[in-house]
Amino acid sequence: MTGIYGFPQQRSYWTNSTRVESIASTMSRDRFLEIKKNLHVVDNTNQLSQNDPNYDRAFKVRPLLNIIKNNFRKIQKEEQLCVDEQIIPFKADSISGICYDFIFYTGKANEPQYGFCTDIVLKLFQLKKLGIFSIGTIRSNRLTNLNMKDIKSLKEGGRGSIDYRITQVDGVELCATR
Repeated sequence: MTGIYGFPQQRSYWTNSTRVESIASTMSRDRFLEIKKNLHVVDNTNQLSQNDPNYDRAFKVRPLLNIIKNNFRKIQKEEQLCVDEQIIPFKADSISGICYDFIFYTGKANEPQYGFCTDIVLKLFQLKKLGIFSIGTIRSNRLTNLNMKDIKSLKEGGRGSIDYRITQVDGVELCATR
């Protein structure tokens, strides 16, 4: 909830002028701040050095993220899903609006195997082998060697003009549309 409202200070959710009832009525401000101050999910002495190849930027919340992800995976999936990049505020694209899984972005990977977007597509191939079929979006500037009509040409074609390319990789059909 706090990511949706984006107040500069967390105390704003309890003040009279900016009170957010769904938060303020759940618990008092002081109780929230006390829990926030004392809540620890992991033992900080076990955190690896940033120079360690197994260093996890989300170390302090990783166990909580894993619990959330495991519970999301238990929900029965819809037939059609959307895979998308999201930065708070969140807008779900599935029919039900439910998030079934996520990859917690912790910044640029030290050594992505093929590049962030390509690695995501390869993970989608793994999902396909598990019987999970998905659709997703990708920025056109991430698709090298893909020759499509530019936006000016599409505008000249009139309303509803599109350009698309289809290919198949490892039994997965990829369709780029502009």
